[in-house]
Amino acid sequence: MNYLLIYLTVVALGLVVDIFRLFLAKLFNFAIEEFSIFMGPSLIELPLSTFEFKLKTIPYGSSIKFNESFLCKNRISRLIISYLPEIILFTIAFIFIKYTNNYVLTTSGILLAAINAISVLFSIVLDKSQVFYRYRR
Repeated sequence: MNYLLIYLTVVALGLVVDIFRLFLAKLFNFAIEEFSIFMGPSLIELPLSTFEFKLKTIPYGSSIKFNESFLCKNRISRLIISYLPEIILFTIAFIFIKYTNNYVLTTSGILLAAINAISVLFSIVLDKSQVFYRYRR
């Protein structure tokens, strides 16, 4: 039972972070093509006014697909959208690890920190948002 609660905690917090990223993207007027909850083939596809919402089959994660105009936007706003939600997730993971005596929350915090660290590392190395790219092509 604890494993299921750990899994649900990690998935729920990941979803909250991507909803926050969606909010930031709308705040900075970024064009969004698709917002997906979960992974895999689509179960439900709903075209909304500004983007397409998809509910997929494998219950883990979520994603936001930006328009190609993403790279034309200000570097600071791309940095905020790319990494502020990750910093918030690290903070939540740290609070779970440091200040809770609950096995589920502590283990969820450790998993969140590890998954988030790998995600941020690959994001920086691959630099798809070209936040660290010095010159425009």
